[in-house]
Amino acid sequence: MFRTGVGKISEPLVWHLWRQHLPKCRPLRLTDGRQLRVLAAGRFNRDSGPDFLDARLTFGPGQPVKGDVEMHLHPTDWLRHGHTADPRYNAVALHVVMWNEEGLTVVKQNGQYVPTLVLSDNLTEDFERLQKQYESRKEWDSLPQEFPCARMIRHRPDAHTIDILEKAGWDRFLAKVRFLDTRMQRVSPEQTLYEGLMRAGGYSKNKESFLELSQRLPLATIREYAKPLPERERVISIQALLFGTAGLLPSQSERHEPVSDDPYVLELESRWASFSSGHRVRPMSQTSWQFFRLRPFNFPTIRLAGMSYLIRSAIESRCGNRLLHTVSTISSFTDGEGLKQLKKDLDGMLEQDESDYWTTHVVLGGKEANGRCALIGLGRRQEMMVNVILPFLYACALKAGQVGDRETIYGVYCKHPKTPEHSTITSMVENLFGRLDKRTRLIDSARLQQGLLHINQQTCYEKNCEQCLFITPSGVNDPP
Repeated sequence: MFRTGVGKISEPLVWHLWRQHLPKCRPLRLTDGRQLRVLAAGRFNRDSGPDFLDARLTFGPGQPVKGDVEMHLHPTDWLRHGHTADPRYNAVALHVVMWNEEGLTVVKQNGQYVPTLVLSDNLTEDFERLQKQYESRKEWDSLPQEFPCARMIRHRPDAHTIDILEKAGWDRFLAKVRFLDTRMQRVSPEQTLYEGLMRAGGYSKNKESFLELSQRLPLATIREYAKPLPERERVISIQALLFGTAGLLPSQSERHEPVSDDPYVLELESRWASFSSGHRVRPMSQTSWQFFRLRPFNFPTIRLAGMSYLIRSAIESRCGNRLLHTVSTISSFTDGEGLKQLKKDLDGMLEQDESDYWTTHVVLGGKEANGRCALIGLGRRQEMMVNVILPFLYACALKAGQVGDRETIYGVYCKHPKTPEHSTITSMVENLFGRLDKRTRLIDSARLQQGLLHINQQTCYEKNCEQCLFITPSGVNDPP
C-alpha cells in the first residue's frame, strides 16, 4: 500500500505519476473491481478541460477505449470543480485520484458513470524516491533539450538540411491540396474555401470549433439570408448568424445571464431570432469555445467578427473565382509580384468598417477596451494564405489541368516569407539548430517552416526517431 502525507501531494505530482509510473504497474485495479491497462497515457492538456486527452485504455477484458482522463487529489474534487454539469468532461473515460476516502461515484453531465482509479492503492514504490525523481525531472525539463539528430544536422552542410526541409514543405503543401480536393468532391469549391478560411481564422485553440460552425452554417445559407438585405445591414446580419449559430449570444448562456441593454447586442439578438425562426440551424454549445489563456484580441468573438467581412465579400462576389482570376493574370509576373496581388485580394476581402463594435470590445455587452486596427491581423492572414488559399488554388488548377497556373501558385508558395512562429516551430528550430543567428539565417521562408511542421508531425511528435526524415529523407518527395 502506498501512503504519504496530504501536504506532500500536489496535482502536478499526480500528473507525473500517471505519465511516468502507472503504465509500468501491473495490474491496476479500479474501485469497481475491474482491471485497468494503460496503453497510452494521453496528451497533457494545457487549456481548460480534462487533464489528459485521447488516452487509450482497456477495462477488464473489453476492447481498447479512447478517451480523456481527469485527475484530482480527492474524489469530491470532481463535484467541487463543477465537472458534473460541464459537457466538456463528457469524453472523460477515467477519473484518477490519490485517495478514495469518500467512496464517491462519479457521473458526467450526460449521466454516464466514470470509473475511478485510486493511486494510493496501485503505487508500490517508495514515495520519497518518487518525489525526488519528480523534483529532479522538473529541473531537467526546465533546461533546453536537444533532439537526438541535432548534432548530426549541425555537422552536415546547411544546403543538405535546406533541401530536406524544402521537400518536406512540399509534402505538407501537397497533403493540404489532397485534403481540399477530397472535400471538393463532397461540397462546392466555394464552401470548401469558406470552411478552410474559417478554420484558419479560429486561432489554434478554436480552429476545430470554427470549422464546425462553418459546416453548421454553410455559406449558401448565409447568402440566402443576407444578400437580399441592404448593403449597410449585411455585416451585422452575418455577425448575428455567426454568434447565434456559435451559441455565444447572451440569451443562449447556460448560466441564464440577463441580456445586455447594449444596442449592438440587442440588434444581434433580434436578427438571430428573426433568422432562427425560419431556418433549421442547430446552435453550438458555449463550452465549445476556448477563452482560457488567450489574449483578449485572440478571443473567438473577435475572430468571428473579423470573418464576417470575408463572408460579406464572398456573398457579394465569389472569393474563389476572384482568386482564380488573379492567378490567371499573374502568370507572367514574378513570384513576388504574384504574392502581392493575392495578398491585395485577401486584404480587400477582410476590409472592415472602422466603427465596428469589435474594434473596441472583446465580449458581447462588455466594457470598451483599447481599440485595434484589424480584427484579423497580418499573422493570421499569412496563415490563411499559406495553409488554405495557395493549396486551394493549386487543387483547382490541378483539377482543371492547368499546368501553368500550378507552377505559378507553387512559385508564390516558395517565395512566401516566414509566418509568425508558434510554439511547435519555435521548439523545433531551437532544438535542431541551436544558435539564434543560424536559426534566423536558415529558416527564412514559410515553406521551410512548413517542412519543420511536416517532420514534427511525421516523426518528432511521436518520438519516432528511427524513422526521422533528417536521417532517412527518402520519406519526402521532390517538389514539382
